Amino acid sequence: MDFKLSVHTQDMLKERAIPEEWVWRTINTPDWENVGDDNNTHYFKSIVEHGGRFLHAVVNPHV
Repeated sequence: MDFKLSVHTQDMLKERAIPEEWVWRTINTPDWENVGDDNNTHYFKSIVEHGGRFLHAVVNPHV
């Protein structure tokens, strides 16, 4: 499935100094994922370069 980052997401990545590559890594090879009550898919990935902290990416498959 192809994903496109929203303008909001791009702004948040810049504001929080999160490399876009981390988002793609999280979506493509998550440590785990689930579908929430909101029907969005939630992806989680430990980012080694960031001290093992987790990145949580949310994808709305209906957009």
